[in-house]
Amino acid sequence: MRNKLLSLLLLTSLMTQPVKAEDISEETIVHEVKKEIQPMPTCSDEKLISATKEFISQYYMKNKQNKNVKYRRRQYFITHNLDKFAKENIANYKTTETSYVSNIIADRLMNKNIIEENMLLCKSQSPNKEAQELYLLIYPEGKGYHVEIINLAQNLEETSFIYK
Repeated sequence: MRNKLLSLLLLTSLMTQPVKAEDISEETIVHEVKKEIQPMPTCSDEKLISATKEFISQYYMKNKQNKNVKYRRRQYFITHNLDKFAKENIANYKTTETSYVSNIIADRLMNKNIIEENMLLCKSQSPNKEAQELYLLIYPEGKGYHVEIINLAQNLEETSFIYK
């Protein structure tokens, strides 16, 4: 535990201070992050919306155990308002008001080493405010895009798919 703490402190000090050639010894590890901006789909991409609708319909087919009225009403509003998504600025999702979405974005930035420029956040444009708004968080993965549907599941169940 102590070694991990010391290496974390060393890493953070390396990140905050410029590294000079004479400072690099055999024991120092320098990690360079390459910023390669990937082309991203648009939020109104018909193939993306179609794949999202297909995934959500399969999700609800698998999760039929919860049949109360509130769940069915939410399912109806979600499935009938998937035609329009608008691009959201990820920089606006760093406040406590948007903490659930911002926590997911921060997690992907840190744990998957994705740069913000390679993330696309789309918000459903449902006229009905009773249903919780859905978000699509899209980022490159392999030869396609990883699409996470935020606010679809009522628990911590993963709701994502690969879009090519």
